[in-house]
Amino acid sequence: MVFLSHFTHLEKRLKRHVSGPVHTFRAFAHLGFESVLASELSRCGISHFENFPGGLLINTRLAEAWKICAYSRTLRRLDMEIAHFHAENFGKLEKEFEKIPWELFFDINELPQIKVKTKKSRLYHSDAIKERLEIFLSKKYDAQKNQNSNQRIRIEFDNDSCRIYIDIGGVSMYKRGYDKFVENAPIQDSLAASILLAGGIFQATGLIDPMCGSGTFSLESAAMIKNFHPAFSKTFAFEGQPAFKPDSFNYTKEHLPNYSFSENFLIHTFDINKKCIQTVLKNVEFSKTLDLISPQNKDFFDGIIPHKPGSLLVLNPPYGIRLQANTKRLYCEIGKKIRSDYRDCKVALICPDHTTLHAFSPGVISAVRTNHGGLNIFVIFAKARKL
Repeated sequence: MVFLSHFTHLEKRLKRHVSGPVHTFRAFAHLGFESVLASELSRCGISHFENFPGGLLINTRLAEAWKICAYSRTLRRLDMEIAHFHAENFGKLEKEFEKIPWELFFDINELPQIKVKTKKSRLYHSDAIKERLEIFLSKKYDAQKNQNSNQRIRIEFDNDSCRIYIDIGGVSMYKRGYDKFVENAPIQDSLAASILLAGGIFQATGLIDPMCGSGTFSLESAAMIKNFHPAFSKTFAFEGQPAFKPDSFNYTKEHLPNYSFSENFLIHTFDINKKCIQTVLKNVEFSKTLDLISPQNKDFFDGIIPHKPGSLLVLNPPYGIRLQANTKRLYCEIGKKIRSDYRDCKVALICPDHTTLHAFSPGVISAVRTNHGGLNIFVIFAKARKL
């Protein structure tokens, strides 16, 4: 009876403080693709949000946050704000730590990963702030360190104002769980999805992925065709948090919005590198998309890939350490090839810098500036006939 009473009390506290109220969430997109994430949220039924560079601020309930993680392919991170206060010294900070009901947000036996950022604040030593919270949680809850924990706390100071967030999605939101094999410098799944959606994949008649590498663009497209949402292939941080309701989340997964593609949409997957093709075959088999993806060893510059007019041609050419040849010349040749043989396609092309962008198309073209792997890159979106 004592145990039942304790459980009932905990359930009431969780409903009052965590699952019931509206919280503020930060949904992070890839820089330049905030509008793509906004479109995904709209398809989920969430229409009220504010933009900030790199993401969206959302006021909603926790169950809706689960839905966002389950559905969004472009989401990089989802944080929930759990506290906001001023602290000019460690004494004040520790008193505020004491007020937070940490046991409502985490398994109290395991220390979450703690990330700290400070800006223009008297408490500026991030490692010292992190250490204070670790000591506090260890003493109060006997929490033990786990380097592989999927739970994260973020502490951010700005002008002595502190906001504390918990990570709802988890450490590797950009991963799907089925692309186990990769080539050098693979594109993140979430960025690939952002490029596909921004490029108009739903309006395209097919996908041409002629420098496929690990096959991420093709795998993302196939997963969308099958309505194989992120929730079906991975585990999120919130599934290990006290407020999680498996039955409620299962219902959410069963009622996620479906994607809509053109009839008889085809995926053309190629690469000049035989090793890449073997990698893609392993990923395709693991992701159960053999019926949609049949990668072939072929050079993009050798002939024309048969395709329907209106297909989306997506290219992530090798650059940097992946390419020893003249990058500028490669992009110039890619531009000539597209203008010659793929004038009836839409194009999404990744460029590492201004030089390659202008080598690809000397004229004025629009491009999204983003970052990937620590590099600032550009993504060109265009109709081939206008290049």
